[in-house]
Amino acid sequence: MELFRKTIGIVEQIINSLENSKSPFIYFILTFFFAVTLRNFLEIISTKELISLLSFTHYYIAYTALAMSLILLFYIATKTDVMKIARVILPSFLILNLAPLLDLLISQGKGYKMTYLLPGIHDNLVLRFFTFFGDFPAMGVTPGQRIEILLVLLACFIYFYTKNLNQFSGLFYTLLTYTLIFCAAASPIIIGSVIEFNSLGLRSIKLLSQVFLLIILATGIVLIYLANRDYFKIFISDVRPWRLSHFELMFALGLSLGISNIHYNFDIIDIQIKARSKDCKPYDAARFAAMTINPRDNCSTLSS
Repeated sequence: MELFRKTIGIVEQIINSLENSKSPFIYFILTFFFAVTLRNFLEIISTKELISLLSFTHYYIAYTALAMSLILLFYIATKTDVMKIARVILPSFLILNLAPLLDLLISQGKGYKMTYLLPGIHDNLVLRFFTFFGDFPAMGVTPGQRIEILLVLLACFIYFYTKNLNQFSGLFYTLLTYTLIFCAAASPIIIGSVIEFNSLGLRSIKLLSQVFLLIILATGIVLIYLANRDYFKIFISDVRPWRLSHFELMFALGLSLGISNIHYNFDIIDIQIKARSKDCKPYDAARFAAMTINPRDNCSTLSS
């Protein structure tokens, strides 16, 4: 018990030093991307397989989505300032580099193939969730990754404990953290339940990246609001959402006209628009449609 208290005290000092650090926030972001980059190269050494540029980029997107989701979860759990949480979580991703090193050690230099949980290979997600990712059929969540995740969950529980959460609440949010990590690992299967998703080929990597980009967008909006509500409200009011929506819809209209093989012939404010796919580009159609709706901007638009 005394050892646990000393450990808690040391961890609390580390957390406080990170939260109250005077270093520019960009340093924490750069540390995060350095950790992901190093992990990519160590994974190449561990798995003995080259990583394509597309996969390399995908890992940055995936880990960014995971980091932002964890920051939001930790805010919900502790109500600590978002920037302070980010200063703790972003450099903590250095632990990513532990997994490939452990895999090399456990396999005596042979390494293991790290992949997502894949359809047709890692079935029965419910069983795998309650058995800590289940068996390891030559690929998937490797032994090193499982040790890494276990250490992450222990660190999360200690973090929640230092924020004065009781043991039950700490365990609950630690379980939510595990659920978040598990869903990220099983994202091909989860997405595959809605969309055809059979392998981690070129198309699948792109699809996964697009899903994670949507997560980044959604969590980013929430985190920006939580970080500075006043600036967020000023920004939103200055964006003029109705005007922005108008131009987006005009672009969608122009796109539909430009790619269609059907001859359109209709009037908008006495101006006849004729569009064919062979002679009407989507951007031109969108710009022309916007001009008809915004006659005051015609002169500036034409001059451009």
